Amino acid sequence: MAVSPEHPIPPLSGPRRAWQHIKAVLKRSPRLVRLVRAARAQKVPLRWLAGALKQRAVDVPHQLRAVARGAYLAGRLWFPVTPLRRRSGRSRVLIALIEHLGDLVACQPVAREVRRQHPAAQIIWVVRPEYQELVCAFPEVDATLAVECLTEWMVVKFLGDYDRAIDLHLRERYCLRCRVPLRKTIGDPRVTMETYFDHGSLLQAMSKGAGIPITDDRSEVAIPATVLARVERLCLPAEYVVVHGISNLASKDWDAAKWRVLVERILEETAWSVVEVGLRTVLPGFAHPRFVGLCGQQTILEMAAVVRRARLFIGIDSGPAHLANAFDVPGVVLLGRYNQFQRPLPYSGGYARGNAELVRALPGELPVTIPVEWVWQAVRRRWIEAARPSRAA
Repeated sequence: MAVSPEHPIPPLSGPRRAWQHIKAVLKRSPRLVRLVRAARAQKVPLRWLAGALKQRAVDVPHQLRAVARGAYLAGRLWFPVTPLRRRSGRSRVLIALIEHLGDLVACQPVAREVRRQHPAAQIIWVVRPEYQELVCAFPEVDATLAVECLTEWMVVKFLGDYDRAIDLHLRERYCLRCRVPLRKTIGDPRVTMETYFDHGSLLQAMSKGAGIPITDDRSEVAIPATVLARVERLCLPAEYVVVHGISNLASKDWDAAKWRVLVERILEETAWSVVEVGLRTVLPGFAHPRFVGLCGQQTILEMAAVVRRARLFIGIDSGPAHLANAFDVPGVVLLGRYNQFQRPLPYSGGYARGNAELVRALPGELPVTIPVEWVWQAVRRRWIEAARPSRAA
C-alpha cells in the first residue's frame, strides 16, 4: 500500500519526530516494516528513512528495497567512507546517468565540463555496477557510486550530501524495476523522452535537459595499461575491422544473413581481417582464417581496447559505435527510424563531423531494411581511403 496523499507526513523536526512519522506510515502499510528492518540493519538514520517515505515512492517490494538501499548509499556520502569521503574545503558534484554503454560514453564530456566549472570539486558519477569499470576510465571522475535502479538514485539525490547534482536522465523516464517516475526541476523541460532527438545528439539533448552547457563534445576514455596488456596477449591481426551487430533493442539491428554476406565480402575483397565484438554474436558458426570472434568473452574496457586498435568500425547504433567515435576510429554505422524519430543522429564529435558514413534506411524504415550493397559501398570507400599513401604516412 502506497503512502496516501490524504495522510501527508508532517514536517520533520529531529529523530524523535521522524520516528513518529515512520510509525504513522507503518500503520497504513504493514509491508513497510520490512523497509524499517532493512534500514536498521544497514544503520540508516531515521530522519533519512522518514525523508524517503515523505517522497511517497514506496509501494511494492522492489520499491522497498530501492528506498532502503538508496538511503544507505546516501549515508555513505555523509560519513567518511573511502573513496567517497569529502575532503576539507572541497565541493562535491554528483553526475547521474546509470546506463547504458552508448549513453555513458556519449555523455563523458559532461564530466569534463564539470571539471572546467569546478576545478577542485570531487566528481562522483552515479551508475549501475556493470558500468563502473567504464566510468572509472573517465579522466575527470574521482569516484563512482553504484545504484541498482533509478529509484535508488532519486533517494540518493533527495537525501545525499553534495553541492550540485547533474541529472542526465530524460524527463518522463521512470524506473523500470519500481515503476517510479523521475522528478526533475533543473534543465530544459522541453527535453523529454518524446522529444530528445529533436534537440540534437544524445550529448546535446541530455546536457540541455540537465541544464549544463557543453563546450567540448569529444568523448574520452582512458584505458588502463593492465587492460591494454591483456588485449595484447590476444595477438590480434595487425589490420582489422571491428563489427558489432546486436544491440539491446531489436529495432536497431540488421539482418544476420546480411551480416554474413557483408563479412564474407570484406574477407574476400580486402586485405583486412574481421573481429566481432559484443555480448552476442550475429555470426554463429562462422569460420574463416581471418575472422576472430570475441563476443561474450571480454569486459567493457577490453572490448574498448579492441575497438581502439581497429582500422574501421562497422555496426549498428550501439555502445561500441560510441566507443569507436571516442577513439576517432572511422566508422560505417547503420541507422534508421527509432521510435517516433525518423532521422536520429545520436553522435557528437567526429561521427557528427564526417568521420563516419551513416548508412540510413529509407524514410520511415528500420535499419534491417538497408541493402547489403549500400553498406558494402560505404566500407569500400573507407578501405580505399585508408589505403591511400597520404593517409598511411
